[in-house]
Amino acid sequence: MSVILQIIVPLLILSATLFFWTIRFPQIFTREIFPQTEDKKPNNVLFVTAHPDDECMFFAPTILALKKNKNVNINLVCFSTGDAHGLGDMRKVELVNSAKKLGLDASEIIIIDDLAFPDDIKKAWDPVLMAKTLESVIVAGKIDTFK
Repeated sequence: MSVILQIIVPLLILSATLFFWTIRFPQIFTREIFPQTEDKKPNNVLFVTAHPDDECMFFAPTILALKKNKNVNINLVCFSTGDAHGLGDMRKVELVNSAKKLGLDASEIIIIDDLAFPDDIKKAWDPVLMAKTLESVIVAGKIDTFK
């Protein structure tokens, strides 16, 4: 009987707390990240990843939430092709397909296929070169925010 109480009582308290906060402050759950207004220019958001599949592992909920807002343009840049095991071509296709499932168009995806950014855990990427590469993408895309 005490095991049931140890499980049920905390669940009841948690449920009551969530119910209270939902009723008291509904904007917590419905707040828009970028409010939609007709007179405001679109927000250009860039997601930066190191490898294919990082977009869905780390950013899927955020991308899906932002795609609901007509005032947001999303782009994705991936620094490597994920070619650690010779599967780079396949991983690029997977990245594009994954991004499409998240609501992105293939034209909104940039894959940097540069030997300076190998998919190799033993090789460090030059942060200055990464910054310069990213700077050119940000300037060309008129990016407002990047994650």
